[in-house]
Amino acid sequence: MRDPLRRLPTGLRLWAALALCVAPARILVSQSPIRVFLALAIAVFAVCALRPRTSATRTAARVACAGLVAAVAIAAANGASAAVLCLIGALLLVGPLVGSRTPSAGVLA
Repeated sequence: MRDPLRRLPTGLRLWAALALCVAPARILVSQSPIRVFLALAIAVFAVCALRPRTSATRTAARVACAGLVAAVAIAAANGASAAVLCLIGALLLVGPLVGSRTPSAGVLA
């Protein structure tokens, strides 16, 4: 399946995903396991947005996405539906960039 957001620049998608990770961080202040995963994702997405796309940045973004999946699971278990929606939005923005085996031009290489 082709990426429906492929026309958006990779950097823009990474910054938008970062913003969607920051929003629930304020909601989930008391839930420290989620904060760890969100801090990881925020830092990694910022680094990936600022640096040239390489296999290392792609691997780092994959790890951040795995952390977001864990954060979604924890937030869902705690009934934080607003946080779940934000984090799923971030995954929808970045997931297709890191999920494909063959990167296209401008995508995390």
